[in-house]
Amino acid sequence: MLEAWFAIQLMFAAMTRPLDGTLVSIEPTQLMVRAERQFQTFAIARRAVVERESSFAGDAAATTARIKLADLTPGEYVRLQIDAQGRVTHARAVVRFERAKVRSVSGSSVVLEDGTTLTIGSVLRFVNERGEPSTTATVRPGESVILFHHPQSRNIYRFSAEPRSRRKGSACAGNGTL
Repeated sequence: MLEAWFAIQLMFAAMTRPLDGTLVSIEPTQLMVRAERQFQTFAIARRAVVERESSFAGDAAATTARIKLADLTPGEYVRLQIDAQGRVTHARAVVRFERAKVRSVSGSSVVLEDGTTLTIGSVLRFVNERGEPSTTATVRPGESVILFHHPQSRNIYRFSAEPRSRRKGSACAGNGTL
């Protein structure tokens, strides 16, 4: 019985193909990626596994955790498994985190201590301390934010307030859902 289960799993694995790219857009039933020098749209399988692999800049250890489909962010690097019907069965977002201090805040713009200005909009997403997307930065000068970097381009596509329970010097949660 166990051998048959493994044979079925191997058969399914052989019928999928990997595809790596940058997430362009996501809807409840499909996603679009830029991969292989073109934009490609795929339906999402009903029981697709979605997860995020995350690590802090300079740290070789990565953590992987399941996330909600809606937590994927345009601009994110993704590794997909596509089945024979062209559906995404597994999506793994890969992110490199960096912690940065806030110098100033004004509405949808945040200036970091190093002078970098982050403006929330269609290309840059902000997630508040409760894990919810927001069009207004809810951080204060002196607080830390977590920057989400594309591992290849190093572009920042998302930044997040640290949850209040973690702001007193403790490490960021490894699940990558900030």
